[in-house]
Amino acid sequence: MEIEQRIERLERQNRLMMVGLIGVSLAAIASWPLSGLFSPREAVAQASAPARTVEAEAFRLVDRNGKVRSELRASEDGLVLAVHDENGRPRVVLSPTNLGTGLLLCDEDGTPRIGVGASTKDGSDIRMFDEKGKSRLEMKTEKDGPSLRLRDDKGNGRIALFTAEHGCGLAVYDENAKASTLLAVTDEGPALRLNDKNQKPRAELAMFGDTARLRLNDENGKARVGLLAMKGGPSVGLFDESGDPTAELTASSDGPWLRLYDDKHYPRAVLAMIKDGPSLALFDENRTGRAGLAVPKAGPTLDLCDESRRAGVQLCTIADGPHLTLLDRSGTAIWSAP
Repeated sequence: MEIEQRIERLERQNRLMMVGLIGVSLAAIASWPLSGLFSPREAVAQASAPARTVEAEAFRLVDRNGKVRSELRASEDGLVLAVHDENGRPRVVLSPTNLGTGLLLCDEDGTPRIGVGASTKDGSDIRMFDEKGKSRLEMKTEKDGPSLRLRDDKGNGRIALFTAEHGCGLAVYDENAKASTLLAVTDEGPALRLNDKNQKPRAELAMFGDTARLRLNDENGKARVGLLAMKGGPSVGLFDESGDPTAELTASSDGPWLRLYDDKHYPRAVLAMIKDGPSLALFDENRTGRAGLAVPKAGPTLDLCDESRRAGVQLCTIADGPHLTLLDRSGTAIWSAP
């Protein structure tokens, strides 16, 4: 019964491989007798009967040495056709069923090496196996688009390439079958993501129109460093453990800017280098400017004010000397020197 057991094993592997495309149970084939499918009495009766259509559930072809070379059987699920080599090992197994059609090609040891499946529901499927019968390469065509997957010797997926309606992607997996690198090209632009061993994104690079973005995340997947390159100029942002901004450096067409934020995400200090000269602005918790230091061409200036931004002190140094002015809450100068 070695032949029947091999076919049964191959069909079981083929059914798993084709994801149900070949649903015919080869356990039925295992019950085929090694002697002919028709008894001598039946053969004589058929030979003497008038010519008519021959009907049978199974057929078996043998060579002159009595070795089985081909078998065909029908069941409730469909047909199974097995072709054997001169050593009696199955080399081709074909199974058209109501779920689709599957084809399995085997090596000289009877190990499956190539599998092909087709189904109107699940699409087409091509797989290649190693010498141990493990799937190493898989190609599929489904409604969402074609895909290609490469597996290691343990059967774990290591590389996947796929296309969809709005783009394509490439995924690289570690030895635990967890995605470590993801590359995608969509309608919005290309993107690259690197994950750690816990599947947390640690680095992300993306293009959106004319803007390029690089983001570095902590072990919790929270953004800690962000870099943007856009028309207005590049910028670098630093974020706390909650992903909220703490510092931002921007290089615009007017000059570089540095912003420092408090725990409420309000800018409290802004340092700028503009055409007129450097400047520093300090803000309170209500985002009200309270102090300003600037060095324009005319000379350095210092402004201090209260929460109303009217009362305060103005100090400037110009060509004819320093000037100091005190303002009340109405913004009226109440004292100046000289």
